[in-house]
Amino acid sequence: AALLRAMFNPFKKNNQKLPVEIVLKKKIECLVLIGDTVLDNFYGLDDHQKDIEYQIVSTMHKGKADKNKTKKEKKKDKEKEKDEYYDSSFCDDDHEHKEHDINQNLIKIHNFALEHMDCDGILNGVVPDELYVKARKQYNLSAYPLDKENKLQPIKLLSSMCMNKEIKIIQKNKDKDKINPIVVLSVGLQELLRNLKYGRPELIIEALRKEEFAEKYEKIVHQMVDNLGLNLIIVLPYEPHESFTEKQLHFSRDDMLSCMEYLNTKIMQVAEKFKMPVIDLSRTLNPFNSDHYGSNAIEPSYIAGQFFVDLMIKLIATWDWTDDKNKSQIYLGTSTEVTEQDGISIIENDKKSRASYFHVLQSRAILLDTAQHNETEMDLLADLFQE
Repeated sequence: AALLRAMFNPFKKNNQKLPVEIVLKKKIECLVLIGDTVLDNFYGLDDHQKDIEYQIVSTMHKGKADKNKTKKEKKKDKEKEKDEYYDSSFCDDDHEHKEHDINQNLIKIHNFALEHMDCDGILNGVVPDELYVKARKQYNLSAYPLDKENKLQPIKLLSSMCMNKEIKIIQKNKDKDKINPIVVLSVGLQELLRNLKYGRPELIIEALRKEEFAEKYEKIVHQMVDNLGLNLIIVLPYEPHESFTEKQLHFSRDDMLSCMEYLNTKIMQVAEKFKMPVIDLSRTLNPFNSDHYGSNAIEPSYIAGQFFVDLMIKLIATWDWTDDKNKSQIYLGTSTEVTEQDGISIIENDKKSRASYFHVLQSRAILLDTAQHNETEMDLLADLFQE
């Protein structure tokens, strides 16, 4: 089970703290989610109530519960995790806590995300589709924070809450564990999908230029970082499942990757300019694995959501927004790809890494196939030893 492997790490040293344990020690003012289906993912899930907010707080709650367990209990849990398929329908008693209580105790989350959000929607507001408004009510999820015109206005809401001190920002913070509000920004996928109708990469890229995607994206980041003084995590859009280009578009994967290279390079350039950290979902989700996708080839699954949460927690545990000498870095990978002790890679966001972006994405088809083959061999060996 992909999610199980994402949560269980046999390579972790006993004396090394997990990222979630480090984050739990920090005093985060709040987390603000602004963007698209990565952060408003409930509709594509099997269990609609276990959205990204649920996963963030339940992961932190699990980290807190694990911290209080004895070595014997932790060992027993690890043995259980090895043998048990973990998916979104599984929950032990530690997970059966009210979301409100977990939020209040561990982290405050403001969610201004909307499934089909784009840059224009963030800057000028957008009216949510009634389908999603009704669905949130049906599944007992908190309603979108709409204004009198039934618009969701992320930047306006954020600015207002900062001005009214609902979101508090400390200018000169002497407490190293006290972290100013963190905004997670995930946008760009809708712009890409909307312009795929033009059929050829050069036409799609030209449409993105005419829409001034890069300029609008930088304007959003400027308002959050320079004008409001908020901490920021930038998220790179992921590649849709392979069935999307094969069956729905009759569009080659290389054509899709050319468009993604343009889009994500623009985002990475903005991140470098503002010295902000990046979560790269395009090199984390596997476009050949349907388990990483929800009800269709675009929606992220519960498993993909856990990958995002793990990357975010790792980032918060290791990144220092107060260090002016920091240069933008990119966080990617999962604990199924053991490139570090916890399986997450951190690479520099510079011209050199961006120059190889297309090739890295393109070569993932071979690498992921090899990894799957090796994993199958390991499973067969494990079965032989058990016999």
